[in-house]
Amino acid sequence: MSAARSWLSALSALILAAWVPNHLGEAHDQMSSLLARWPDRPEGFVLRADLEEESGDAASAFASLTRAVERDPGDSGILLRVA
Repeated sequence: MSAARSWLSALSALILAAWVPNHLGEAHDQMSSLLARWPDRPEGFVLRADLEEESGDAASAFASLTRAVERDPGDSGILLRVA
């Protein structure tokens, strides 16, 4: 399986876990696995920030967005969320 296809497969599992009511813990577990496997993808940190915001953890969400900016400082979408 190609790296892009693996990324999409893992991302799909995360999205499904996050959309199931009361399963944010499972979504966080999926996110940890995703970031462990692809630590250089800024999208993973943006998604983790979304989960952290959903869980009410604004400080962690900001930290995750900061890590996303470190990986892709030219991404205006990420920069706008940090501002």
